Amino acid sequence: MVELWFYSGRIGNCMFAYAFNRCIADTLKLQCQLPKGTEITGFPNIAMESIEATHHEEKYTIYKDYPENPKTIIHENDNMAWFLEKQFQGDKLTCYNDCLTIQKVLASPDIENKWIVTLGNFETGEQYLPYRHKLKEWFRFPKLNINKFEFFKLHPDLGEENYYEGVSFGGIHKDDLVISLRLEDYTTSQNLDRLLTYDYFKIILKSKKWNNVYIITNPGSIGHNNQYKWIKEFYPYDPILVRCYEPVLSMAFGTQFNHIAISQSTYSWWLAFLSNAENIYYPIPKEGPFAFNDERYKGVDLRIMSPDFKYIDYEQEIILPNDYYVKIDYINKKWID
Repeated sequence: MVELWFYSGRIGNCMFAYAFNRCIADTLKLQCQLPKGTEITGFPNIAMESIEATHHEEKYTIYKDYPENPKTIIHENDNMAWFLEKQFQGDKLTCYNDCLTIQKVLASPDIENKWIVTLGNFETGEQYLPYRHKLKEWFRFPKLNINKFEFFKLHPDLGEENYYEGVSFGGIHKDDLVISLRLEDYTTSQNLDRLLTYDYFKIILKSKKWNNVYIITNPGSIGHNNQYKWIKEFYPYDPILVRCYEPVLSMAFGTQFNHIAISQSTYSWWLAFLSNAENIYYPIPKEGPFAFNDERYKGVDLRIMSPDFKYIDYEQEIILPNDYYVKIDYINKKWID
């Protein structure tokens, strides 16, 4: 059995916790057990789809730098709920370069006979690439109901009288760009290092002529509030702002686009990874978990070696070439000349 001990964080982090366990369970033909009575909000089927375990001998605990046992918690940030039954201590599988991967677990001796218990988010993208097609099946989106969406444009007065004006939805064109702009999450003082503003996205916006530019952001960011100062900078591109109060539906809408620009956000990453987009623009920012070498976020590396992922160097203000991965000296953490 592969058992997820608890969910931590909001929807993007929870999806990583589930994906890590589900991929291991699927490979080993074991049951994937979630915390009792839980699901990731918006994905109700994932708690019911698993393969029955054949046998196991003992429990292994897998975790990443967690100082204590998790606590029993109900309802955090309206994204999930969980309940933990009696806890136990187990062995720790050794991490590799602060980064425990699915492949590392599967390479452990006699692992198919172990009862695997995990806690952590396991946010390294490359390990999920072999399972990308299956993850798209496991994270099945609900049917899109466009009546649950609102669409706006920036008012020409740019806030003098009205902030936004409602518009009708005209459908998605293959040459539209959608930006996943996470604002409410990252405009607090403790998370400002994750915030990517217009200065970053304009690198993508200037790279070609777009049919329409859509912006998906937190629903509370579209209104008379302190998030507006970051949104109004996009005015030269006449963006269509999308508001939906159901995060998974909003994610499902974003996956319909052929060109996706993401923020420094696990929610944005999943939106892109679960899509069939031709171009996914991924930031290499100055700081934060997506940065090239930010010591505060060891073990987080969501880059994947896939032709649909295009990497943007924020400091050089360029879209990196497709051979980006072969130009990195990973051991010494620097570019190869």
